Order: sequence, then C-alpha cells, then structure tokens
Amino acid sequence: MRIWTSVVSIFILIISLHSPVWAEAKELELSHDYQRTGYSYHGIRTAVKASAEGKEHYGYIDEEGTIVVECAYRYALDFINGIGVLWYEQPDENNILCIAVDTKGKTIIEFDREVGYVEYYDGLHGIAVNNENHQSKYALLDANGNLLTGFIYDDIIYNQFTAHAEKIDENVLLVQIGDLYGFIDWDGNIVVPVQYSIKTRYSGFKDDSKLYPCYDQSGKGGYINTSGQIVIPFQYDEVNVFDRGYAAVKKMDTMDLSINMAPKYVIISMIDMVTLISDRLEMG
Repeated sequence: MRIWTSVVSIFILIISLHSPVWAEAKELELSHDYQRTGYSYHGIRTAVKASAEGKEHYGYIDEEGTIVVECAYRYALDFINGIGVLWYEQPDENNILCIAVDTKGKTIIEFDREVGYVEYYDGLHGIAVNNENHQSKYALLDANGNLLTGFIYDDIIYNQFTAHAEKIDENVLLVQIGDLYGFIDWDGNIVVPVQYSIKTRYSGFKDDSKLYPCYDQSGKGGYINTSGQIVIPFQYDEVNVFDRGYAAVKKMDTMDLSINMAPKYVIISMIDMVTLISDRLEMG
C-alpha cells in the first residue's frame, strides 16, 4: 500500500512539474492562427493578424481562442477593469476613432475623433493622446469618454504595470509640460503646479512613502508628496526614489541614505546604514 501511495505521489509530482509545458503548448496553439497574442487580462487577450501586405490588424480572443472581436483594427489595448479599447485606422462614417468594449466584445462607448486616440480607459477615467502636427499632446477623459482637459500636456504619466491588472488606484497623476512636472487629479484639477524637474518619470511608488524625488529651479533636490507639500527640503545634489523605506541622496561628494521613519525623516551616513543593516541581519 505504501509503495502504491509513493507511486501516485511521484506521478502527481511529474504532472505538476510538466504543467508549465502544457500551459506553454496551449499558448502556442492559441497563437497558431495569429502573428502573435498578448497576455491574458480578465480572460481576454489581444490578437494580431497580418495582411498579405504585412500590415498588422488587432482584435481580441478569449482563453479558448474564440474570437471576441475580429482582427480588423489598427491597435488594441490590454483589458483594464474588464474593458478593452480598439483604435480604427481612420475615423468611421460617424467620425468615431476609438471604441471601448466589454469582455463579450460589445461596444460600450464610442470615442469621437476630437478625443484622439484613447491610451487608457477603465470605465471611470481615461487618458487620450492627440498626434496632430506630429506632436503628441495628452488630455484627461471622464467616465463617458468626454474631454475633461484640453490637449495641453506633453505627457500624462501613470504606472502601466499595475494598470493592466486593475484600474489605476492613484488619486493623482504626474503631468509634464516641457521639461517641468506637476500633479493633477482625475478631474483635471491642478494639485501641484507644473514647476518641478523630476529625475525619474516612474509614477508608481515602491513603498508607502508616497514621496517624489524632484528638483527646484535652483537645481537642488528634495521630496514632495502628492499634495504638493515639501516633506524633505531641497538641499541635495541628487535624490532618488524611496524603496522599502530608504532612498539614496547625494550632497556634495558624499552619498547618504534617507530613511523613512514616520512621522519624520532623518538622514544617516552610509557607515551607519551598513551598521544598521548588519544589526538587523543579526537579529534575524
């Protein structure tokens, strides 16, 4: 009996070890009729077919490879919050340039040509880009797909990696005009004026500090929060993103580490930092 149990256990182990191979085979099978397919979000993935001339056409398929939306569009965004967005090559007879669809492929919103191309839409908010005159300008959209702002921003930056799986959960967005940055909310209201230089355009935070490393007009670096409050004064030659409570900052020719210790922030030297890490390792 024990021998039979062992054999069964070994068989189950073999199956579990080989399951990634089966998943990969299914992926290849799904992709066989397409030039390529995207990752699956909300059970739907983008699919791309190429015409005889080599032109790519986008659509959607489900996990079984069943067509949800025919590959007849210029581009398709990954599903976000159960909604996908498709771009027409040219505005249709009703002057529609983009549409939003649900997981059944049903059109839920038609975006007018004046909206431009929709780069993000989750059913509550949207971001659109207009490429007229070969210069990209960005604007916010409301839940109905209408423009909330004009196309005044050179970029509206958000964390695309979290946006695939779920709607953006940040209440403010980093915006760029020229070489300067600020924050706006989803209603288009200015939260932080566009007046700061930011080293990194990464909009997601790696910890709960919610602090942005930025530089004032004198070139000194410090940290502001998304309410525009200066949390750490502008006094450094170089500042970096907080990661798990720490951020590397440079003042003159020395490298310090800024440590996030609520409710205040203090600066400790590299030597102190090494000692702190060693003590923590010894404590387990």
